[in-house]
Amino acid sequence: MRVETVKVSEQKRQQILDTAHDLFLKKGFATTAMHQVAEQAEVSKRTLYRHFPTKEVLFAHVLGGLAERCVAQVNQTYQPDTPLEPQLRSLLHAKLEILADPAYVTLARIGIPEVLADPERAQQLTELLNATPGPLLHWLEAAAVDGRLEKKDVMYAGRHIQGILDTFAFWPQLLTGAPRLARNEETRVVDTALTTFLQQYTKKAST
Repeated sequence: MRVETVKVSEQKRQQILDTAHDLFLKKGFATTAMHQVAEQAEVSKRTLYRHFPTKEVLFAHVLGGLAERCVAQVNQTYQPDTPLEPQLRSLLHAKLEILADPAYVTLARIGIPEVLADPERAQQLTELLNATPGPLLHWLEAAAVDGRLEKKDVMYAGRHIQGILDTFAFWPQLLTGAPRLARNEETRVVDTALTTFLQQYTKKAST
């Protein structure tokens, strides 16, 4: 019985996310109301707020869901017997695919500028996006538990490497309409991020 209840709850959660995605695209972030999401998703407002207590939380999860779909085909599992560099390189290229995905960019372009216009909302969304676990953070945590990365720096390390990618491959495209980076430019960004990351966060052998 509990399994069925969980399944129904997950189905409703996905209904909410799909509906919110469509409404954000159609109406924008500011003019999409939570009661409209509940009505069109055919769920109660109580159910909606149980899953997503604020519109900012809902928007962050919609973006996160798009990101997860973009990397679903890539093996993101940490491999303890494989060098860190090729694993992380694969992850970073997958992250660049997310940042360049038309559906992701379109939704971000609609929602994020509206949120940034309100400093309090901007801070909340930034914290939500940083706190949302994803394949990269899971990989970093596993590598840290395995003793190959500094444990105390995992969250900061994830934000650091994401910041490098965003600086070159997300914010210019979002805010100025710049085209996607050429493949050689993406490789250069990944190389820079890898070098910076591995030098700073790889656990040093004890002497």
